[in-house]
Amino acid sequence: MESYGLILRNAREAKNLDVETIARETSVSRTYLLAMENEKEDEFPDGPYITGFLRIYCEYLDVDAENVIRLYESKKLQETPVPVQLLERKAPRFIKPLVIVTSSVIVLGLAIWLLVGVFRIPQKINERNRKNNLSEENRTYRIGSEVTQVRLKKGDQILIPSSEGEDKNIVITVSDTLGKLSLSTPVGLQILEFTDDRKIDLNGDGKLFFCIYLSDISRKKDYGAEVRMFMSAEDGSIIAPNTTEISAVETSTKADILRRTVIHESNRPYPFTVEVTFRGSCMFRRKVDSSSYEESYYHSSEQITERPNNAIRLWMSNSNAVNIRLTADTSRYDLEVGRAGEVKAEDIKWVHDSDGMYRIVVMELD
Repeated sequence: MESYGLILRNAREAKNLDVETIARETSVSRTYLLAMENEKEDEFPDGPYITGFLRIYCEYLDVDAENVIRLYESKKLQETPVPVQLLERKAPRFIKPLVIVTSSVIVLGLAIWLLVGVFRIPQKINERNRKNNLSEENRTYRIGSEVTQVRLKKGDQILIPSSEGEDKNIVITVSDTLGKLSLSTPVGLQILEFTDDRKIDLNGDGKLFFCIYLSDISRKKDYGAEVRMFMSAEDGSIIAPNTTEISAVETSTKADILRRTVIHESNRPYPFTVEVTFRGSCMFRRKVDSSSYEESYYHSSEQITERPNNAIRLWMSNSNAVNIRLTADTSRYDLEVGRAGEVKAEDIKWVHDSDGMYRIVVMELD
């Protein structure tokens, strides 16, 4: 089989190029270039990395990248050991006697009859699910002076004591929890965005206030809204965001503080924007908040924009080929560009420090 490493070496020598020049112009380290020419796949962290580097090297040398990658994959397939199961001699199969098939059918039929006709298992499961659904749809919360932290769903009701009597309640209904929290109240529709806090005078007397703070909200599916709420007879400040740690925002440890870079700080967290611009070819992976990883191979001048609520994790095969700009509130920050050929992974996230402040930090991962 033709050697893909020999193809790369011959192409480089035909152009009278040295490895150091290519490493400088492609941002791929000399170690990886020699490893590709010598077919030392163990020099690379994983399969996707060498595929990306092979494509960059082939494009630079004007070599058919698809052919080289196909040769690499064929070599990798040949070196993969044959599964033990394929080497074992399997005993010949014979047709099972009719009596075994008949017995199996009888046993299965008897089991179905016992489950459905005697024990009524499916009916009981359906009845239990129906009751659970009803209880989920009709959740009611009574709010007093104590702080209540719950996850509200659409259709839930919040009962507030009324000054008209102990048996009288002011009813607040949750009308939407997808991307924002909408509450139907006697004084109109109240809409809260992520990290919003609100103080509502429900009866207009200026004495009793319903206080609510939105600490988490779903962006794609309707998983509900995490809130903290209580009643206050004071006309001063509303619930403080730093009295309880906000969901999904980490608290800094001493070890984290030593290896982090602070980008931005505020008295509360909020969504921020990350813009990635590629200066060259690069394999790039990202994970926004609790979503799944997304990975692709990008070329020069391509761009990505993400808006995480709390955190984003980035991995790049060549940090020198990536420009990252962060926008928080009205401030913009350009992050430091890495070294040529450097494989890098880092978190950009909100953290909650012991002084009560929230900070966006960049933390490199091992």
